[in-house]
Amino acid sequence: MTDRERVLAALNLQEPDRVPIHDNPWATTIKRWHREGLPEDTTPAQYFDYAMMGVGADLTFRFPTEVIEETDEYTIIRSADGTVSKNWKNAVSTPGRIDFLIKSRADWEEHKHRLEWSRDRVDWQAVRQAEQQAREKGKWFNNSNTLKP
Repeated sequence: MTDRERVLAALNLQEPDRVPIHDNPWATTIKRWHREGLPEDTTPAQYFDYAMMGVGADLTFRFPTEVIEETDEYTIIRSADGTVSKNWKNAVSTPGRIDFLIKSRADWEEHKHRLEWSRDRVDWQAVRQAEQQAREKGKWFNNSNTLKP
C-alpha cells in the first residue's frame, strides 16, 4: 500500500497494512533530535517517512507579533493569535501560556471579524507544490478530493 492508500483505509475504517504516521513536534524537540543524531539536513518527516503532507492556512486573528522579552534561555512572544507565550530555547517543552488578548465574550465580539476568510490566508503556490510532491511520493494530501474513491 502507498501512504495515501493507508490513510484512506484508516479514514474509511478499514485495516491498512501498517499504521500511517504523522507528527508535528515542537521546534525544541527537533533541535534535541538533531543533537541526538538526527542528521541536520533531514526533517522528522523525511526521517520517519510521514504518511501525510499538507499546507496550513493562516487561521490566526492576525494580531501583530511581538517579541516581549528574550534571554539566552527563553523568548516571550505575543503571537498572531494574541497569546503571550514563553518558549525555552534549549529545552524540550510545551510553550508556557502566560496571557491572552481574548479573555471574555466582549473581547471575542470585538475581534471575531479578524477570523473572516480571505484567499490570502493560504499560500496557493505552496499548496500546488506540496500536492504535486505528495502525488509523486504516494503520500496522502488533505484536499476535497482525498476522500473520494
